[in-house]
Amino acid sequence: MLKCALTSALIFLGAPISAAELLGSFTWSWPTEEPRFGGVSGIEVFAEGQEFLAISDHGFILNGTINRNGDQILSVAATINPLLTTQSKAVRGENRDAEGIAMSSNSQVFVSYEGNHRVARHDANGTKTVLLPRHETFSGFQRNSGLEALAMNEAGALVALPERSGSADRPFPLYQFSNGQWSIAHTIPRRGAFLPVGLDFGPDGTLYLLERHLSIFGFQSRVRSFQLDHADLGETTVLKTNPGQFDNLEGISIWRAPSGDAHMTLVSDDNYKIFQRTELVEYRLDNSE
Repeated sequence: MLKCALTSALIFLGAPISAAELLGSFTWSWPTEEPRFGGVSGIEVFAEGQEFLAISDHGFILNGTINRNGDQILSVAATINPLLTTQSKAVRGENRDAEGIAMSSNSQVFVSYEGNHRVARHDANGTKTVLLPRHETFSGFQRNSGLEALAMNEAGALVALPERSGSADRPFPLYQFSNGQWSIAHTIPRRGAFLPVGLDFGPDGTLYLLERHLSIFGFQSRVRSFQLDHADLGETTVLKTNPGQFDNLEGISIWRAPSGDAHMTLVSDDNYKIFQRTELVEYRLDNSE
């Protein structure tokens, strides 16, 4: 009976939906015992896929390199340091839950936090912290469902998206920071049970939204893209994985490879659990991106 049930479930799940080419996945582990490593919730890949910054939801920033053979990841090396408060102390308690990361063209790093809902600007090592003003609605976010996703385009426009909108039939507010304040620039429609976990802009200005859903079969991910200069936002489903196909993917980065193709790197949050893993999953996007 169990075998039949599992077979029926697999038939029901079918093949993953994707408009992107899967290049591979890599399990990232630390070479020595390192209790601070894990919980990776956001990533920015740059230097044609050779370097990255990542953050963990325990308040750390990871600065690393990716060793590749063509499109395949061979190894990952990184340093890990605490993100700091405006008083140059390590973030702790409800202040440490870093979820979204974005990087400007002059290497300033922006991080969105849950718990104490805010966005901070750091340098690449997580120091010299400056808090951005809050929007009046930030204080109304649910405790563990605040500014989960953050992105900055090449023109320096910073946008943020909360994990929940307050109702299953209510769109997500897309906040934009300009002239020293936040405003709701757009609304992103909710589609099914998926919730936002990551944002990034592609080289052509397309906004990519990584979403997650957890079912009895495991974590399932979806990526939608949007054209913010279109009245209808030009919504497209780029990727939808099968439940359990990958781990808890929470971070997304879109970057240009040496070939000129746009690549998408996704990273998983292992929740510091021994039965989960920190996984880098990469796709090649359509050449038109």
